[in-house]
Amino acid sequence: MHQARALESDLRIKAAALSIRQSSPVELTVKNIAGVRVPDIKKIDREQEHPLYDTLLLQDVGTAYEQVVDDVLTIAAKETALKKILNEIKKTKRRAHSLEHIFIPQLEQSVAYIQFTLEERERESFSLLKRMKN
Repeated sequence: MHQARALESDLRIKAAALSIRQSSPVELTVKNIAGVRVPDIKKIDREQEHPLYDTLLLQDVGTAYEQVVDDVLTIAAKETALKKILNEIKKTKRRAHSLEHIFIPQLEQSVAYIQFTLEERERESFSLLKRMKN
């Protein structure tokens, strides 16, 4: 850009900038990564959409601008995907913590109580059978 300003007038640079479409058409699709639906953003390239510039330097600046727009779209899609995956990881971590520290100990207590009750019933039935035998 600095080279373009040094070699071209500001008016010519602004005219070239205004000839670029302000919004590029994009295609938004949804991908599934490990059960998480994340967006996939792609720029739709159409033939002969590129404006014609007066000089090769302005053409290079325009091409660099289009590359920056493509990169920003790619980074935005990846950032959104990472945020969604991170949220799912946090949910899974909370669930695992809940299982490990709450649900499993409750089940272990229930198993211990059931075993104790069954052993108690077995002792009662044994003593009842012993009394009936005598």
